[in-house]
Amino acid sequence: MDTSILEAYKSASDLAKQLITLSTGILALSITFTKDIVKGLPAKPARLLKFSWVVHLLSICCGIWSLMALTGMVFKVSQQGASSVQEDPYGSGTLPAFLQIALFVLGTALIIGYGMVSFRNLPPMPPSE
Repeated sequence: MDTSILEAYKSASDLAKQLITLSTGILALSITFTKDIVKGLPAKPARLLKFSWVVHLLSICCGIWSLMALTGMVFKVSQQGASSVQEDPYGSGTLPAFLQIALFVLGTALIIGYGMVSFRNLPPMPPSE
């Protein structure tokens, strides 16, 4: 197999793995540190946070789908040669990769939006003496 093709697949695989790791970390941290805070917030910020969790979970699922598609493409290239890549240079891995990236960005934006909304809804601090 052509080394440049293999390197491209490795890079795409690494990106998918890194986004899976980041999404998992964001989920773990946000669930751990906000489970007590959500109880006191109005419904809108809490829904925003829960929606961001769902979006990050979908991003993780698309990342796994992307890794599976990349594995299939590497297998196809190893069986059929580089001509199979020339027929379909991007393969079937572009859709799950695009969805993973888009969902990761959306989920992160929703977490940031949640933070902004929840800070606006904090009660005012009492004056210091």
